Amino acid sequence: MPFYVLSPGSDFRTRFYAAFPAGFGVMSWALVAILSYALAQRLRTPRWSALGAALLCFWLALPQPPGNGWIAQLAQLGSSGLFLAMLVALIVVHAQRAAARSAGVIGAAVALLLVVTVFFGLFAEHISLAAGFARLMAPLGRLGDNLPAVLIIVTIETLLWMAGVHGPALVAPVVTPVFLHLVQENGNALAHGLPPPHIVTIAFFAFVFPGGAGATIALPFQLLRCRIPRVRKIAAAALLPSLVNANEPLMFGLPVIANPTLAVPFVLTPLVLAAIAYAATALHLVAPTVLWLPSSIPTPIYAYFVTGGDWRAVLLALLNIAVAAAIYLPFARTYARHLETPCESS
Repeated sequence: MPFYVLSPGSDFRTRFYAAFPAGFGVMSWALVAILSYALAQRLRTPRWSALGAALLCFWLALPQPPGNGWIAQLAQLGSSGLFLAMLVALIVVHAQRAAARSAGVIGAAVALLLVVTVFFGLFAEHISLAAGFARLMAPLGRLGDNLPAVLIIVTIETLLWMAGVHGPALVAPVVTPVFLHLVQENGNALAHGLPPPHIVTIAFFAFVFPGGAGATIALPFQLLRCRIPRVRKIAAAALLPSLVNANEPLMFGLPVIANPTLAVPFVLTPLVLAAIAYAATALHLVAPTVLWLPSSIPTPIYAYFVTGGDWRAVLLALLNIAVAAAIYLPFARTYARHLETPCESS
């Protein structure tokens, strides 16, 4: 909200999307502070000295020349600031810890001084690590903005879930900064009256996973008529969470994880939805995503806002939900019959 109020522009849409990139700058500052402090605490090395040195080094590594005004400076960082924040925190904390283990407190102080000196040297030479990260991420973005990349990511995430591993949590550190960068570029383009250049962004995956991992939004509704009381209770408990893309009651309650009957739709459905959403966007039937919002927003509402207010995105979200329901329906019925059969025979 403060960025929106202070951003240039006369209409809501221009000011809103112009303010969005500054949020990444705030996230980067918060990340370097939290990560350096938490990592120092975990490695049992002085926390406050690591925090102070990390913040100073991070400031020295910011883009040069700085933007005109503090909002512009925050926006300059973009999503590449997340990479920079992680790098700075890791360098500072590990340097302090290694020196402290071999030379005590004095050695740790000398190590921090050397690290700060290196960052100051880069600053004096007008070498910006943040700008370097932005250039390095540009080809990564081009590699990620295509349908095969999406299908590979979706397949890995769903298969990991089936094996009992939280797929998104494992993949997120690699892919999230890249797709955050792409949605930021789309938002910047829209704010300047240009067409958004990317189809696949972090917000694009809302069309792929309605209801949460595996696109299970329709599954609890389909299991409400199961004659097994336990299944009906789990389905009822999962109804509202599924609408806000939280399907843990299904994942661990049924469970969906390691369930051979539901494994096929769990892996297949997101792949089909990804292809539909990609085709609709590539054919300009739906506007590209230009904004990232929390995934706890119901998918049709989320789709409207992240595409800059395109009502066709709502129709696409509803179409994908209907497709997901159609794919899951025969498997849900098979699963219910499988559970009911022993009860009837007994």
